Amino acid sequence: MKKTRTVFAAIATLVACGIAAAEEAPKLEMATTTLAILAKAPGAKPLGEREIQAIQERHLAYLRRLLDERKALLEGPIHGKAPMVSVIVLDVPTVEEARAILAEDAWVASGQLVAEIHPWFSAKGLLRAPAPSGRSTLCYLGLLRRPPDAPALSKEKLDELQAGHMANIHAMADSHDLAIAGPMGDDGTLRGIFVFRTTDPERIKNLVERDPAVSAGRLAVELYPWYVPEGVLPE
Repeated sequence: MKKTRTVFAAIATLVACGIAAAEEAPKLEMATTTLAILAKAPGAKPLGEREIQAIQERHLAYLRRLLDERKALLEGPIHGKAPMVSVIVLDVPTVEEARAILAEDAWVASGQLVAEIHPWFSAKGLLRAPAPSGRSTLCYLGLLRRPPDAPALSKEKLDELQAGHMANIHAMADSHDLAIAGPMGDDGTLRGIFVFRTTDPERIKNLVERDPAVSAGRLAVELYPWYVPEGVLPE
């Protein structure tokens, strides 16, 4: 995992700076944040309209406070029929700290949502403060997962796939389609995330399918429309 973190750290630098070679990029300090995926809790009780509205108002106020205090670096709802409701990046290094922060969120405290939390490795300062407009903008979130039936391959083949995987990430960053790439800091099936500036799902699908690790079945990418605060993603 250490090798993977180092490689993705270089990519985070590339994406932030919009250049094509790691040796040309300024050195950026790397940091572990936490990625929280909020999903509906199994068996959550049905709520009335007024109760939903009241919880949502408290939820939005709490998120605004976290963003203002820079405890939350990136957050927003997932649209469509995704199993999760929203995704939040918190500027804390441990799952325990993230869980304590999220416990105060109205939807989590009410038992309606549960949080799946992972350490996430990225470049420090990559995500900016939200624009004063308060508007949201659409991007696409790609979750990179290791399929349960991923083939076992030789070290030589894995090294070959890794080189092709990184080359594809470089290409997506260089074309300005990819805003952020970073690996998880744990060793589960969720291996990393992509955040795409491009909002054309077909184009993103074509870009991802060029990845040798994807075509070989070592990685699978789940793609979700994600509305995040305007101005937060690197230009």
